[in-house]
Amino acid sequence: MDGKVTRVPQDSKTALQQLGLENIQDLLPATHGEHVKACISNKKTQLVYTTNGKATFSLEYAPVVNGIVNVFIVCQPDQISNLNQDNVTQTELLETLDHLNTGIIIFNENLRIFYTNKSAQRLLTTDSCLKNYYGYLNCKDPGITAELKEIALDQKDHLFSITRDVGRPDLHVLVTTLKSSRANVGRNLPTTILFAFETTADYTRIEEVVRSLYRLSPSEAKLVSQLFISPHLQTAAAALGITLNTARTHLKRIYVKTNVNRIASLIHMIVTGPASIILNTDS
Repeated sequence: MDGKVTRVPQDSKTALQQLGLENIQDLLPATHGEHVKACISNKKTQLVYTTNGKATFSLEYAPVVNGIVNVFIVCQPDQISNLNQDNVTQTELLETLDHLNTGIIIFNENLRIFYTNKSAQRLLTTDSCLKNYYGYLNCKDPGITAELKEIALDQKDHLFSITRDVGRPDLHVLVTTLKSSRANVGRNLPTTILFAFETTADYTRIEEVVRSLYRLSPSEAKLVSQLFISPHLQTAAAALGITLNTARTHLKRIYVKTNVNRIASLIHMIVTGPASIILNTDS
């Protein structure tokens, strides 16, 4: 619980010698003790990154029992490169992605970043909640970093919000998988795509755009705008002063008109589709 190392695998000595190190403590971050305490008190895995010379290491703090934490240390590749654009898509498409106000980050199950559009680059450079740490996606909250790694291993869409500094709107994050991480063993290819976008304060504008594009009723458009602000049906229903059953009825009709069947897919369509372009470029 105090962060003291009580047991080290025998084969780690060889790995340490190859890195020119003597003790496993040389790989632990200065905040090691804090991560151990947070891991135990929250009963959640913590994922952080550290560097030693040119090498980057991921440290996964996993709670076990009786105040004991297992720390899995993995040396990450030191060669960071963007996607080969010729193999992925046409240059014109990449330029189009740079015009979107939504941040797009492509990474793999180890959180290694392969591609970011301009919006994502600005986010990773200026924001404190998400960072590009030596080519790896990292969060201010180690718990969220660990959650992103778990999501990258999953085969489902995930939508959640990240609280930012005072005075700044929440950052909404939609994560979806491109391919199974199992098929990526030993290949180091991108497997996951992340869409990051802020909450807009112009609720009326959202209603107008989605109502016009998808021929929604006023009530349906209001619900969509609330889901864009807070992607939880019960929260959206409470904000609109309607019952959960009424919200579900509206949502079913919205699904039919927009040809989607999940809230995550609905938000994805708004964030990356025509609605996003209109909301972010047409005043």
